[in-house]
Amino acid sequence: MMLEMVFPVRGGCISIDHHYSLYAALSAIVPQFHEAARQLRFSTITGESDNNGQLRLTDHSCLRVRVPDDSIRLVLPLAGKRLDVDVWGISQREHSYIA
Repeated sequence: MMLEMVFPVRGGCISIDHHYSLYAALSAIVPQFHEAARQLRFSTITGESDNNGQLRLTDHSCLRVRVPDDSIRLVLPLAGKRLDVDVWGISQREHSYIA
């Protein structure tokens, strides 16, 4: 069974096209993102477009990671970590809630 884990994020702005840099930042913390057999998946971070190619993070911005139920322990190290995405730094809220 696949589960979706939700990590709230905070920060200023990131590029709307941040998929690859997010992948690199996540892989730096959880190297198993590189292993196709692990089936770790993620979506881009949510936010509001500023119409200049930037995504403004809001109180509702989050990172969603899909994992097999037996692999939850692999992504738990993401909680509370700083992610360097593009040239902008973002970090997860101090009290991350996993849904």
